[in-house]
Amino acid sequence: MHWRLGHFDDAVQYAKDARAKGKRTADADFILAQAYAALGDLSSAAVAASNCFVARSGDKTVDSKKLANTERLQGMIGYLQGELPLAQAHWQAAAARDGRFGTIDPFDPKQAALNGAIAKNPKDFTARLARIIYFRERAAFQQEEKRIRAKASTDRTPDEVALLRNSVGAAKGGYINLLNIRSPLPHSFEEAALLDLKVALNLQPKSNAVYFEWFVALTNYNRKAPKLSIKEGVIRQHPNLYFLLAAHYARQDPEVLYVMGAQSGGLVTPGTAVGFLSRGLLLAPTHPFADAARKLRDETVKKLPCATLPSPPPGSPKTALEWKERGNAFNAGGDWRNSLECYEKAVALDPKFADGYNNIGGVYQSIGCYDRAMEVLDKAIALAPQHRFAYLTRARVGVTVGGYDKVLADAERAATYGATPSAKAEASSVRAEALLRQFRADEALKAATEATTLDANNTGAWARRGIAELYLGKDAVSAFDRAGTNPYTRLLRCLAVILAVPEGGEVYPEQNGKGGWKALETEKISNEFDQMMLFILVWQESELAPKPGSTRARRLASFYHDIFLARNPAS
Repeated sequence: MHWRLGHFDDAVQYAKDARAKGKRTADADFILAQAYAALGDLSSAAVAASNCFVARSGDKTVDSKKLANTERLQGMIGYLQGELPLAQAHWQAAAARDGRFGTIDPFDPKQAALNGAIAKNPKDFTARLARIIYFRERAAFQQEEKRIRAKASTDRTPDEVALLRNSVGAAKGGYINLLNIRSPLPHSFEEAALLDLKVALNLQPKSNAVYFEWFVALTNYNRKAPKLSIKEGVIRQHPNLYFLLAAHYARQDPEVLYVMGAQSGGLVTPGTAVGFLSRGLLLAPTHPFADAARKLRDETVKKLPCATLPSPPPGSPKTALEWKERGNAFNAGGDWRNSLECYEKAVALDPKFADGYNNIGGVYQSIGCYDRAMEVLDKAIALAPQHRFAYLTRARVGVTVGGYDKVLADAERAATYGATPSAKAEASSVRAEALLRQFRADEALKAATEATTLDANNTGAWARRGIAELYLGKDAVSAFDRAGTNPYTRLLRCLAVILAVPEGGEVYPEQNGKGGWKALETEKISNEFDQMMLFILVWQESELAPKPGSTRARRLASFYHDIFLARNPAS
């Protein structure tokens, strides 16, 4: 049962023990070949499969079906080694023995080439990632093929008919369809990708592409929910964390941002896809992908949800200021489409109306069109060099897309031109956020403290002050007490309480052991768990990470583990 449960190392040992005792050595070799193949030791798998075939061929009590299955296993191992002619020869020999699958060639030359490259050099990250992407594309094709086949033939479009005509068929899974021989190897392209991703992540632990592919594979796997799965625990992990990690590591990689925007539209929210495409355009507006990214961004924007709250009173504004005020009324109700239209009419009437451009920039920021937001905010500032709102909005966009030196300069100007303490406080709070993103914790704490002094009701500033204190090893509980009651802030406060416990003190004061998680273990804040896990992972990689082996480091790791368990109670 070991190999059926995915315990491949145990299966190898079990099979070796059985052979040593002389018990059903051919069957033991068959299991041994399967387990070795699943572990990636293809040379040992080929030897075990060959031994099995020799033993079964010399046993007159073995029926043709077992012999055929052995040859199919040899064929699949050859395929995993990239030996396409050998794989096809074994497959056809098996078909000649039992008459099954004789008309099917399950082997794809493209995958065979990738298999061969990986078999030759298991540390070839490029080939491994290419095969992961191949599995993703094959899974998408398989889903599309299934959708078309479910339609009546008379309802299929010419393109759909052509796709089915050129289809390699459901059996063209190769790596996948060894399953017909009761193999422990993957039962879906998503599982095949996950096995490769586990290796790829060890090869390049900070690869944004790997994290993104992991997110896609997990998301699609969870949607399909097959009856069988690889039993390695990875399936129980939630895909959102991998998406967040991909986004974190892709901050300055325009090509990956374009790909994530193109691929994530159907997997997360349209707004997230718009954000990635816009960030890519800001970094590389003349990249070969840029024109396609602009087109896709504009198409995706049209799919964004829009509030349908009561509209402002009827009437046709006459001036730019009236159009802006009408836009503000729409914007207050969450109707970004109508508010954007009103602001654009305002600047059409008065091309030098800086407030109108600032408000257009604010709408673009809220829907993730960061590249467009930057364009109009630059124009607003050019028209009104002391426009504090434009500087502040541009700084907020900059915090999201990067370029922190410019963010700090914009926040400084917003504070300088701010007319009220609360306006200056918000500028200081944004400056603190930019400094935190760079792990400049001392400066961030100074900026956040300045913000909370100017405006004691600025909950965002209190949260940033608390994070800076966490980084610096200070007691951050009181800051988070004033940082609002949203779920993420509550999680940060829990972490602050744990890290503030004196050496040798109780680990979870106020929390009453793990029972303290009960209020947090709700689906409503599942994304906050993912955000918190990302926060801890990034912190642990920074220069401000607690010293390895210290009490703080152990408590931080323990908190991450507890968050993981709360997020994945079945693990």
